[in-house]
Amino acid sequence: HEGKEEGILQEKKSYVDSGGNKVLVRRKTPWMYCLSAFTAVPAKTRWALDRQNFVSVWHDQAGLIITGGSSKRQPDWSNFVFSRAGRPLYLPSAGEVKIKGSQDQLFLDYEGKRASLELEASSKKELRLRAQIEAADQPVTGHLILNLRQGSTVKSSSGALFSLTDKPIEIMAEGSESWIESDGWRLTLPAGSHVSFPSFPYYPEDRQLRIPLDEARASLTYSLNPSSPGVTITIRILRP
Repeated sequence: HEGKEEGILQEKKSYVDSGGNKVLVRRKTPWMYCLSAFTAVPAKTRWALDRQNFVSVWHDQAGLIITGGSSKRQPDWSNFVFSRAGRPLYLPSAGEVKIKGSQDQLFLDYEGKRASLELEASSKKELRLRAQIEAADQPVTGHLILNLRQGSTVKSSSGALFSLTDKPIEIMAEGSESWIESDGWRLTLPAGSHVSFPSFPYYPEDRQLRIPLDEARASLTYSLNPSSPGVTITIRILRP
């Protein structure tokens, strides 16, 4: 049918697309990030992944930096891991996205225990992510899945260089000024945190078969507790 043509959002340099309070996509050239607040009861079928990883970050020069891909029955692929009766509580029962000035916020509820992620692209070269827990009475583990893949080279603030292969590596934060670099970006590491590779997601094709190495990613793990309930992670683009 004939009709008036309209441009699509992806052609714009900047836009915000939100679905009520459940999802938000912000394009602020050259950054783009997504926040999801959709939660669901775990499905018994092996083909349905858990809703556990709710943020992804992209930059035009560096590509995908933080990936939002989920897994199944793997707490270390969840943005937050609480504890309940000695067992990990890592699947939120509810979520909500809010816009607060220049900051976009994601709130997740873990059976009455709340955690949040807050993002702000402060410049074309810098984005800040704030992770925080509310009124927690116990330590909580936070995770971000980094889009580091087989063949990537990673440099740490200590000067060490790592080539990512099937040999497991762990990069420890040595202080408040620690960071890692790869593919034209630098990410600050919270004190006491570490980055590990390879981290394999659930592989539904064959539960007995080891997942291919090219599906592995890196996991940033950090701690939150009542006396230190929040951390700020900064991504800086190094390319001119």
